[in-house]
Amino acid sequence: MKGQSRIKRGRGFAGVYDYVMDHDDPEWVGGTISAKSRNGVISEFASVASMRKDIDKPVWHESLRLPAGEHIDNDKWEAIGDEFMRRMGFNDGSQYIMVKHNKPDGEHIHIIANRIHPDGSVFYGRNENLEATRIIQQLEKDFDLTITKGPELDENDKIVRPDNASVTKNELEKSLRTGEAPDRQMLQALVADAVKGKPSVREFVQRLNDAGVDVNPNVANKTGKMNGFSFILQGSEIAFSGSKLGDKYKLSSLLKSGLDYKPERDTEFLKELKHYYENSQSQSNNKAESEAAQRASEGINRLERGRSRDNTALSDNDRRTKINNNKNEQVSIGTERGSAGRERTDRVNEPVNQRNDHGSKAGDSRGLQDHQRQNAEMGNTGSNGSIRDRGSELSVLAATPERARKGSGSLDQQHIGREQADRPTVSIEKLKSIAQQVKDLAAPLLKRAFDIKDRTTKAVYDQLNQMRCKTYDIGMRDSKTGKMMNLEKTGDEVLRYIPKMKQMNAAGNDIYIRPGKDENSGLVLIDDIDQITV
Repeated sequence: MKGQSRIKRGRGFAGVYDYVMDHDDPEWVGGTISAKSRNGVISEFASVASMRKDIDKPVWHESLRLPAGEHIDNDKWEAIGDEFMRRMGFNDGSQYIMVKHNKPDGEHIHIIANRIHPDGSVFYGRNENLEATRIIQQLEKDFDLTITKGPELDENDKIVRPDNASVTKNELEKSLRTGEAPDRQMLQALVADAVKGKPSVREFVQRLNDAGVDVNPNVANKTGKMNGFSFILQGSEIAFSGSKLGDKYKLSSLLKSGLDYKPERDTEFLKELKHYYENSQSQSNNKAESEAAQRASEGINRLERGRSRDNTALSDNDRRTKINNNKNEQVSIGTERGSAGRERTDRVNEPVNQRNDHGSKAGDSRGLQDHQRQNAEMGNTGSNGSIRDRGSELSVLAATPERARKGSGSLDQQHIGREQADRPTVSIEKLKSIAQQVKDLAAPLLKRAFDIKDRTTKAVYDQLNQMRCKTYDIGMRDSKTGKMMNLEKTGDEVLRYIPKMKQMNAAGNDIYIRPGKDENSGLVLIDDIDQITV
């Protein structure tokens, strides 16, 4: 007989009741609830649960399953269920029901119980999953059931854990979604490899750091007693103690495997390592946040300086517009006196050119240079590709009096007017608001629990924290077939995927990491470009 892999707890009785009664030909076996209807059962459970509003999850749910093809009657099931609940620690007044499902792959009963007892006490169930496994093994003997293979018990009647702990259902489902091995399995392999060759504690920690694993020693600050290690993949948020990885990763097992631990030599190192591990994460995040704020401030300052230059350019344009208006007046005077012809036009050009020289001497040369630069950017060049100067434009105007009579204005005026119309007017407050919005939309900084020794991991970590994207596109091109494989990953997932990428890269495959396809980051990946091309 087997129990489910993990006893479940919940908030509402209606959901679990409907689940149990909705499939596999349910049969009522027994229990301590007097009601038999759905509403009656749920109401009876809820009335007692309401006595303890402080308990968030009063629902308790377990199942007991026979091997495939076996069957026992409901009376025996009821006796087994009652004894199981008693040994688990539920008292005589506890509320629970038992419902049988007849399935070909294993007849079983579901037990739904209330953790709140009628006297107001609570069932807490410390280590209840291990305890349930031990009780089930005893019930198989007591009720003459088929003895199924269960966990091994030691001389103290405690379950002996397997060398390698199995992955959970959630870990397996996540692995199927992401295409990555579960953290638990990766850590098991990396720790087992790091302990080979009888390394010292320092060497053991260094090997794991180089492999992308941070190590947190469980060492007492006062006494220096060493109790074991916790391990976490760099970039991950889930740490595993040695016992969570399996029996062979506990300190006693690591010592048997050859880990060279000497308290007089290693205690101070382990204390420093623990202190560093516990404080480096907050220090790293604070430093990164400070750098991000500084970059945002520098960006705003650059915007303000740019706006100041724009205002200066507008001032220069105003002066040039005034000069050109005076020039047009001179041109108009010359064209109205048609009898004077070319002679009068030449005299008009003379004061215009004098004014142009005077403006340069008065300090307008900077404005002229800016205007020539703007004309070059807009493609305002002569037939030979050179930038038109101010004198040549005035000569053209003077030689074509029809344009002056139509009031079309000079080329300078047209360009200046178009530039002013196209120029966006954005306040500094608006720019600061935009910069803040960009900062708010950026992905949070990646966490780093311990100093990263692997150069590749550190380089990727630093670059991701500069890019601050929510997702990234990992592209991998097969060197043999030329086919591309693309994966969408978060920053943390990218860091955890580095060992796999390094392995593929060592085999000759090309790999890139760029902002995800849905990112609106403004970042563009430029690849395979040399200095000459830049």
